[in-house]
Amino acid sequence: MCKKHSTHAHCVLSFVQLFLLSLYFIPSFSDQLLNIVEYNTAEASLGSAITSPTITEVLLQVDVRLLQELPTVTTDIILKGTCEGIGCSNKFISGERKVRVLSVSGDCTLVLESITLRDGYASSGSGGGALFISNAATVRVLDSRISGSSAEKSGGGIHVSVSTLEVRSSIITGCRAEEFGGGLYSSGSTVVVESSTFQYSQAGRDGGGVYASYGTQLSLEAAAVTSNQAGTKGGGLGAFFSCVVYDTTTGIPTESNTKVSVAESEIKQNSGQTGAGIYVGEGSDLSVRDTTVIGSNAAGDGGGMAVAARASVSATSSVLQANMAWRGGAFAFLEDDGGAAELLQLELKENSAECGRDFFWTHQSEGAGLGPECTECVAADSYEGELSVASTAATYAATRLGQCWGGEQACGGTDVQALQ
Repeated sequence: MCKKHSTHAHCVLSFVQLFLLSLYFIPSFSDQLLNIVEYNTAEASLGSAITSPTITEVLLQVDVRLLQELPTVTTDIILKGTCEGIGCSNKFISGERKVRVLSVSGDCTLVLESITLRDGYASSGSGGGALFISNAATVRVLDSRISGSSAEKSGGGIHVSVSTLEVRSSIITGCRAEEFGGGLYSSGSTVVVESSTFQYSQAGRDGGGVYASYGTQLSLEAAAVTSNQAGTKGGGLGAFFSCVVYDTTTGIPTESNTKVSVAESEIKQNSGQTGAGIYVGEGSDLSVRDTTVIGSNAAGDGGGMAVAARASVSATSSVLQANMAWRGGAFAFLEDDGGAAELLQLELKENSAECGRDFFWTHQSEGAGLGPECTECVAADSYEGELSVASTAATYAATRLGQCWGGEQACGGTDVQALQ
């Protein structure tokens, strides 16, 4: 009911009226859609909706600016925008650069569709500025945007831990983590990225665009990782920290490698100290197919890719072009302790480095081998014109393509060192 006091109207709303003043669509109310314009009221309504055990879908009709972090999602829910037609803009939920936007935890599924999470902030050494996913949760990000968010530790845009994440037809842009994973940080999770973009994000340490670690299984298909920056390793994308898992019954340890698969994608104009395009850390596995790694710049090793000890790399039918580094413009193999490289049908062109324009690798001991093989590869800008690269590194070196091996002392002379 409404009571009138002098010239002002004061409304005392019943429980039913408050329930109806919400942002969400309740199936039992047929197709009734209600609108709240005051963001603080909208915030309270949204918080109630996403934690209700009886509501399965929320239809967001207004922009929401949070005064405080929303409660953690623990039940299945679809959070959907109302953007339809050419030129429309997704409704957004903003953390106002003060609070995290959303958290999801436990055995539940959150679907974000046609919505924007922006300006989130995770403080006190935590992660997931816009979205924090943990404890076996499943999140699907569809036709959405995550932007302008930051974390004091990891996952400026998204932090996912021991959970499942799908990102399809979406954009993660302009996010920052003080340590790891400017756009996305993943630990021990399954992550599928399709037809999506990670761009303009930064990490103070590793993984400017994407950071995958501790046994994460990451798949990128028809994706773009563009214009990201890392303070140290993996400007665009980094795979780190494979781990040992112990069987709870037998106690027998098994190794769980971080595995990254990149197909039909573009890794472009990223920067970092090591592995400006992609960094493959110790014990991790990388598969690259039908992908272009272009225009990335490493101040140290591996403009296109850098590969650490015991890492496994398979690169097929891909292009590495116009990447720059001190050592290894296209590739830098930093250790040869137990790792494996399968390089097939690559096109190497316009890469540059002080040592090893296309390849650089180190040797741990005398007679450790001749480095990676590159089968049916083409170097369009070799010293002698366009050449088909032979199947062994020794013959590859003899064609005087841009490569060298060894420590710093090996980088003071010509491109081919001690291999002829």
